[in-house]
Amino acid sequence: MHRNPAADVARVLAALHDEGAWFRHGLSDQRVVEITGFDIDRVVTARRAAQGRGLVERVGRGGDSVTMLTPLGVARARAARPTAPAQK
Repeated sequence: MHRNPAADVARVLAALHDEGAWFRHGLSDQRVVEITGFDIDRVVTARRAAQGRGLVERVGRGGDSVTMLTPLGVARARAARPTAPAQK
């Protein structure tokens, strides 16, 4: 068992966000494995936790399923990455 599942969820959200996985574009679990470096079980566990919180949705069936950020997931992923302050 992983010690920090919230960190795993955050990493999966960041991977989806970095790849623009929302509104008609999603990523397969295998692609998330490649980006995060997590094993498939860790990705699926984090994805399911995120889905339970309404941060991601799963679209498709079987091997064609992809995961996309919901609007709430996009907001959460962006909030976790503060932008640099504006230059004066």
